[in-house]
Amino acid sequence: MKTAAPSAADFGAQQKGFGEVVFNTALSGYQEIITDPSYAGQIVTMTATQIGNYGINLEDDEADKPWLSGFVCRELSGIVSNHRSQRTLDDYLRACGVPGIDGLDTRALTLHLRKHGAMRGVIAAEQDADALLKEVKASPTMEGQDLVKVVSNHEPYDLNSGYDSPFAEDSVLTGSGRGLKCAAIDYGAKKNILRCLVQVGFKVRVFCATATAEEILAWGPDAVFLSNGPGDPAALDYAIREIKNWLRRSCRSSASASATSC
Repeated sequence: MKTAAPSAADFGAQQKGFGEVVFNTALSGYQEIITDPSYAGQIVTMTATQIGNYGINLEDDEADKPWLSGFVCRELSGIVSNHRSQRTLDDYLRACGVPGIDGLDTRALTLHLRKHGAMRGVIAAEQDADALLKEVKASPTMEGQDLVKVVSNHEPYDLNSGYDSPFAEDSVLTGSGRGLKCAAIDYGAKKNILRCLVQVGFKVRVFCATATAEEILAWGPDAVFLSNGPGDPAALDYAIREIKNWLRRSCRSSASASATSC
């Protein structure tokens, strides 16, 4: 399928996108990056020369929707060539309300970010740079933002399937943890991380970020997995409190079991 590549002002959703500008050096996997919840509130810059050449398919999404604020690439491919592709990257971002821009020297931008650190930015079709700069300076910084509550699931659920794709290879570790229960705390977990836990044999229950120690331990897990996530970790006082709670309770239970066995 061959399509004309949109211009910088006509890529993705036609709306403003404010966020912390960061970069990713991956050569492929742009769909997984776009749908990674840990990029919530950020504008992601890709250093790979061309993006979008193999399109988008629903199977490779890492979340139910993209959470990032904007997407930047050097060149949006005018050709989508992949038998798994269901739509173009441009169509996907438009449908999901994510603005994009191409035609930038993304490696020069990356060097700037490496030197000066992540900074706020905006993607917009407007041409008034001075007005946009004022809006960027007035936009919130990442410091103090709790974006985990935005991206985390709201109710616990069990995950029972690993790699059910016909294109996936069976894991050599399949069955190694069969029967063990793993509580996965969703602070912005990618689907593939959770599938990996199932694939190696765990019975997985995914808990929301605000789950209490009592909720987690009542399920009787053999292991607890803490996912990564977006925003400022310092804002997650509730998560830190509950992690300390279940660690203390788990240690007391282990000490009690050891004393009884002795």
